[in-house]
Amino acid sequence: MIQVIKQQLKEAKMPLFWQKFGLVHGLIVMLVAFIPNPDIRFALYPLIGLMIIIGLRAGIKQQIIMRKNWQLVMIATLLFEVSIILSSFSHFGLAISNDVTFYIKQMGITTLIVFTIYTMLFIEKKFNLEGSIIDFTLVLLSFVSAIFIIYPEALKTVLINYTVIQLFSLVNILIGILIIMIGIIHQVFTKHLKVKVFILLLALTFFVFHFIIEYLVSSNKSQSIEQLSWLFFQLVGTLVIFYSFLERFELKYAYKANKKVSLILTWGASILAILIVPIALAIRLLTNAENRTLFTASLAGLLLGSFVVWRFIILVKTFNDQKEKLKNIAYSDKLTGVLSYFGFCEEFLETEPTNNLLVSVNIDDFKSINDLYGRGFGDEIITKLAQRLLALSNVKLVSRIAADHFIVLLSVPAGQANEALISMQKELGIWESVDGRRIAVPLTLGAAHSNTRIDIEILSRQAEKAQKFARTKHLSSYLYTARESNKLSLPRHDIREILQKAIDENYLPVHFQPIYNLEDGSLKALELLIRANSSTHGILQPGQFLEQASQYGLLTNLTKVCVHMIAINYKNLPNVIINVNIAPHMLENKDTIDDFIDFFKSEKLPLDRFCIEITEDEDIPVETLVHAIDTLKKEGFTIAMDDFGTAYSSLSRLSLLPFDTVKIDRSLLLAAGNGNSAILESSIQLIKRLGLFVVVEGVETIEQLRLIQKLGANSVQGYLLSKPVAIQEAFSFPLNATSIVKDFRQA
Repeated sequence: MIQVIKQQLKEAKMPLFWQKFGLVHGLIVMLVAFIPNPDIRFALYPLIGLMIIIGLRAGIKQQIIMRKNWQLVMIATLLFEVSIILSSFSHFGLAISNDVTFYIKQMGITTLIVFTIYTMLFIEKKFNLEGSIIDFTLVLLSFVSAIFIIYPEALKTVLINYTVIQLFSLVNILIGILIIMIGIIHQVFTKHLKVKVFILLLALTFFVFHFIIEYLVSSNKSQSIEQLSWLFFQLVGTLVIFYSFLERFELKYAYKANKKVSLILTWGASILAILIVPIALAIRLLTNAENRTLFTASLAGLLLGSFVVWRFIILVKTFNDQKEKLKNIAYSDKLTGVLSYFGFCEEFLETEPTNNLLVSVNIDDFKSINDLYGRGFGDEIITKLAQRLLALSNVKLVSRIAADHFIVLLSVPAGQANEALISMQKELGIWESVDGRRIAVPLTLGAAHSNTRIDIEILSRQAEKAQKFARTKHLSSYLYTARESNKLSLPRHDIREILQKAIDENYLPVHFQPIYNLEDGSLKALELLIRANSSTHGILQPGQFLEQASQYGLLTNLTKVCVHMIAINYKNLPNVIINVNIAPHMLENKDTIDDFIDFFKSEKLPLDRFCIEITEDEDIPVETLVHAIDTLKKEGFTIAMDDFGTAYSSLSRLSLLPFDTVKIDRSLLLAAGNGNSAILESSIQLIKRLGLFVVVEGVETIEQLRLIQKLGANSVQGYLLSKPVAIQEAFSFPLNATSIVKDFRQA
């Protein structure tokens, strides 16, 4: 502990000499206070006073700026030291008026009282400890009340022999010492001080000092009180010497810690005030208390109870005021005065659930207005737009949710939503006039309508999607409809939320599409096709989310969810090969491949029943792909190249990679249907010469089926045979396609 103190004082750049100087002064003060001979004490008073003055001068010299409260305590200390020196001279017969000494001392005490009140107010404001002055006072009154109940003779002595000013002075000296102690402890132990230490010091200091004072008062030991007063002031001087070197450092506390201190003070002081009278009374009753004592206890209880009630009235009022203030800040936009998004959501719950048209309003290229005319001008544009939105007919609520983005809730029947949106666009126009200038402010509107109670998040997202679609298609406005929801690209945060939910719930509405053998029409395999489910938009197609899933690094986990869906339905699926697509990046890392294999095994799936479809990626070296494919094949998987004829697939790489099957993309089939069948024919023949199995994807017509059968493909997949179906429908896939086989065999 001593080492910690030394280190902190060293960091505060307090010279070692002045550290020792202050320590020596404190020891001398403690010794002198207990010297019984008054002549010796008064002889040492000037030396002690000069040491205080010299120490303060050295500390002040180091300060550039000193807060007013510490200026006050230094002035109080200097005044008291001057009075002590003068009283010493007077004691030894010098002609110095006792009145002058007394008034200088009282000026010092008064200054310390001002310091105490000022500092407590400063603490309240600086560290947000609201009501701490009341809490301090409540603790003080609690202990004083306890003393008077336990020792009723002390009350009589105080009322007869001592003035209120004397007692008030002593109390403030004690509080002043306490505050200085806390200040130094915070400075020296900033990193180590706990809230409990603060409360413990507070309670122990009041408890010990007040019992000492009340004992001396009840014993009518005025000389002892005078010595005690002198000792306290000298301790203040010693502490101030240290603090004058440390005061330059700002005290910093965490907001939550401040609130915790405030609550502990409030509840601690209040509970103490409630319990102190019964406890003190119980102690006194054990000594046969008189009626007068019980009356005193009743008065004390009434006083403290009133204080507690007053404290909590203030606390509740402060809480409600802060709550209302925070609500106003959180629920309204500072610039325009309209609702914030939080306020909008709150007010939306109170509106009628029918005929709600939510319009998302966005200024096109607002950044250019700020760049050309300055942010102040841009703020004027935003403010004027907010006013015009509030003036719209049938408007319910207006909110600014981003710099140039508003949402408006209108009361409009469903059948009039489109007309209302067009009318709103015309009413707002594209011009704003600011300071005599007419500035083009084109707006893009997206809207969604609801006639039922709907989550505002869902409705606002629909409106934003409609707005994004309008901007993409260069439209001034667009109304969202569920029928056209697939035309709208989903916001990225929507997609992430949907995919993360699927992973968390370990569920995806996977689909299957059959692959049939061209030789006999038998069912050869089922390809698992990933889908995602949205409560707002229904089933999402891969094109709506796969790119984002890859960017978010979710593809591996989504693949695992797909495999899990196979596992829980495996017994009901036809007894054929199941094709599963995996992302190319999963093949780059041995750990990822091993994890993928282990996952299949953990789901208790036979690996030889699965074909892994891989789309080539030119960023992955051939050597890496070869190693990954060999690892999978050793475990029993068969491997297929997917989408041959597109992207990075090439004949040269095909010859180097150990695939079992190649799936030819429908783009080659479409080209062949347009009279250019040479590429498709060459691809099929070359793949077969390499000893690989050929599947042609995207077959939708009998003509296409006949063509690929003629060109020698092994298997076929496409809408002609079956669209992708939900997993429950895949349970009853026909094991052959006899009717279709019959058709193309007749060709």
